[in-house]
Amino acid sequence: MYKKNIVDFKIKKSFRDLKKTNSLIDNLANKLVINRNHYLLTLSKFYLNDEKLIEQLTYYRNKYKKFYPTQFKATFLSTKEWIKKLLVTDNRIMFLLINKNNEISGIIGLSKPQKNYDVLEIDNVIRFKNCKEIDIFSQTLKELIRFIKNTLFIDSIQLKVMSNNERAIKFYKKNNFSKTYKIPLTKKKFKNKLIYIEEPNVDLSKKINNTFFFLMTYKEKKINNPKKLILTGGPSISYLEISNANRAISNGWNFNHSEFLNKLETNFSSYLGSQFSIATSSCTGAIHIGLLALGVKKGDEVIVPDFSWVATARAVQMAGAEPIFCDVEKETWNMCPKSLSSLINKRTKVVIPVHMYGEPAKMEVIKNICDKNNIKIIEDAAPAIGAIRNKKKCGTFGDFSAFSFQGAKLLVAGEGGLLTTKNQYLYKKAKKISEFGRNQKKTFWIDEPGLKYKMSNIQAAVAVAQLSRVDEFINKKRTIFEWYKKRLSNLSEQISMHSESKNSFSTYWMSSALLGDKIDRNKFIIELRKYNIDSRPTFPKISEYPIWGKIIKNNNFNASLIGSKGINLPSGLTLNENQVDYICEKIKKII
Repeated sequence: MYKKNIVDFKIKKSFRDLKKTNSLIDNLANKLVINRNHYLLTLSKFYLNDEKLIEQLTYYRNKYKKFYPTQFKATFLSTKEWIKKLLVTDNRIMFLLINKNNEISGIIGLSKPQKNYDVLEIDNVIRFKNCKEIDIFSQTLKELIRFIKNTLFIDSIQLKVMSNNERAIKFYKKNNFSKTYKIPLTKKKFKNKLIYIEEPNVDLSKKINNTFFFLMTYKEKKINNPKKLILTGGPSISYLEISNANRAISNGWNFNHSEFLNKLETNFSSYLGSQFSIATSSCTGAIHIGLLALGVKKGDEVIVPDFSWVATARAVQMAGAEPIFCDVEKETWNMCPKSLSSLINKRTKVVIPVHMYGEPAKMEVIKNICDKNNIKIIEDAAPAIGAIRNKKKCGTFGDFSAFSFQGAKLLVAGEGGLLTTKNQYLYKKAKKISEFGRNQKKTFWIDEPGLKYKMSNIQAAVAVAQLSRVDEFINKKRTIFEWYKKRLSNLSEQISMHSESKNSFSTYWMSSALLGDKIDRNKFIIELRKYNIDSRPTFPKISEYPIWGKIIKNNNFNASLIGSKGINLPSGLTLNENQVDYICEKIKKII
């Protein structure tokens, strides 16, 4: 019931948001591009006074009325009332197909059946007589399906077409819809209306009237040879991000220069349960600020995992301290508490655990070790927005936590990061550092050394929209992982999926795996690429980089193992089950 309510609310809210625009500019910001000559616009409040459109809709409602379950002579006024009703109905939306001359070439609608919470129906598909481009409605249907799957995250798409509409049935078959079953219709007259009422429980063969609905269901064709590379990552960008960015570009200056920055910091703090947030230009910058606010300086040591992106350790170097490389666990791919304990000494100032690929580190154990030794913690939660350890969100264990909105992450803004803390004193220190050491009581007065790692308001606008969809994204990422796990379960010796550990809730930002001893990872990646499948190796053992100024020798076995045998499979938010079928089929062939 919980999932049903969430999906129901999401669809209704999306429809409401799209329909509420009052201006052409706002409506254009939400458009769905079909090709160079056509795009879809929502039939919104803006069109209520468009007499030409109402007249067109009236004409076509009458011309094709025999294909509708409710048949009557439409008038200008009845069409206008129909539009008004449509605009306040949460479970329906209509799109206008606009050509390069800004003319309306047709309409296409979406509705959400009351009984099926995870299904959307396509309806009211009408081609206007001025629409001359061949196959444009096939392209339109394709784009609308992409919107449904990649923005609304609904996989089940259906439509109902009356049995007498042979042309439409042929069109939908051509576009990967197939007949599922017949729904009997009973013909009744009511005043000036002819109404066909659905009677699903009636035997169609015994009906005198043979008019019925065909329920048709969309099914993607099996992938044989994809034309485009199936990428490792990739975001879901909706009308929300585009609309926010448009608003920030148009009005996000002067007195409004921080509108979305302030909103992002407030909303993120609320989501995380951490009182203070500072939007930054990157997660690296956020860690750097956090280190300086904690008083890290030359001569200090900061322990970081030996399996991570270089930014974690590089931020330590930028603060003047020395990164000390800790081994990771084979189970979690995160900082190993035993290895951590062995590295602590009098110079150890801070520990930076990383929640790799969305899998939480064992923060309760790490925090206990740090508390006993009076050591501060900065969580590198760049890949783990929404991850949970022991019913507590990642990013709420440390003195500081750093997050990322880089273009491949769960939430994207092109670039950008965020620094959070529950400590007001640390927040004030970090805030001042992030503003060049500026004294807010004096104009342009700098009384402490500082840095500039500020996120732009436009980036924040995109991030705000992304954050509002975070639970949908996490659900999709976990679904993708389960697709892989199910299909590759019998190949665990050759490729073992990196699953969440006990007491952890992973976001599965990347669906990752460990390859068997006999598999050459480089050759494996090359072979996948031949089938237009992107993948990427996991990070190497970062202590081996030459940038540290000295040769670092250690026995970080697991960091070496995962760094040499780990792999990230395609995990972008727009990935579908059909593509995962194809990927797993080729993996089995290669192995």
